[in-house]
Amino acid sequence: MSTAAGSSRPTNKGPVNSGGDDCPKSDVNDAAEAPTNGSVVPDKGASDGWQQSPAFSLASNHFGPGAPNGRNDEPSTRRVLACSAVVGRGRSLCADRRGAFDHLAPTQLVKGIVRVTVQQGATIFSSYMSDQLKEDMARDEKVQNGEMTSREADEEAAEWSEREWAKRFEVLPTKLITAYMKYHATTLIMRLYEHLASRNVSTSELDKLTLDPFSSAKRRQKQGETPTFMESTRESWNANLIAYLADYSLHQIILAAGYYVYVRDRQRKMHTNRDSNSEDSELHTGSLALSFMKKSTLLGISRFVCLSFASIGGGIGNIFYPGWGYMFGFNMGDGFGATVLDEFDLNDTPLQ
Repeated sequence: MSTAAGSSRPTNKGPVNSGGDDCPKSDVNDAAEAPTNGSVVPDKGASDGWQQSPAFSLASNHFGPGAPNGRNDEPSTRRVLACSAVVGRGRSLCADRRGAFDHLAPTQLVKGIVRVTVQQGATIFSSYMSDQLKEDMARDEKVQNGEMTSREADEEAAEWSEREWAKRFEVLPTKLITAYMKYHATTLIMRLYEHLASRNVSTSELDKLTLDPFSSAKRRQKQGETPTFMESTRESWNANLIAYLADYSLHQIILAAGYYVYVRDRQRKMHTNRDSNSEDSELHTGSLALSFMKKSTLLGISRFVCLSFASIGGGIGNIFYPGWGYMFGFNMGDGFGATVLDEFDLNDTPLQ
């Protein structure tokens, strides 16, 4: 969902190297004029990997004895002028955040194709395994009841497997095209939500929401760190929250459009058959509203369940093989979540 890309951040004038979005502009501009004491947070040294730069600077408006303006009637005060957008290990906050149209670059287009193909493949494989398990259990029960022999059960299983794989591969191209179009539409909605989040949350929170878990796992591996299962799962959840919210929004739009087309067609039939007493001459608004609310609720539940299973799968995969293990586990978890929803008839997603 969130993918790695650098984002340029303006460098503020004055004693501060870089400033986050949540730092007041007026204070930053005052830094060049106000007298400063040059105090910074001491560097922690190369042992823990912190970047050798000031974390923040302070400007002092000195009042009292010895103050440069000679005023002795006010207590000494300090103001934080700007906070640094640099975090540990030399990585800037929101460095993984992407631009609105970065996903249309050739490299990202190829990555998108690979991602969609892997995700759809994982979904098809999970669905096949679930159906195969049910069929095997049904055949075993028939063998125990004497309705068929073990040899007949094996032959039927082989025929079923061949038939089901052919059926799934037949619809695979259509599923890939639909999923790829949805991927780009969802990405645009994600960028909009990220923009809205940048105006309403702190820079540190925005960094969690726009983090690329794949790149983060690779960075930790290079630094010799081994994140725990809970850390990886929590990181995956936060980093993919906007993506799943965007996916929910897209399917909600598709659902609303489907109901609009249905109501329009029914109204057209009502106008044509207004003199008849057929059922087509009636439009049950209350039933349609309840049906729409039910499908919207199921859609929200399905996205929550899939995000949960995907985050857990990504956390497990990150333990065994950071980076690619996360990708595999995340997609397998997402596919497994969809399979669980199908088992309970809760997967009411349009254009699956």
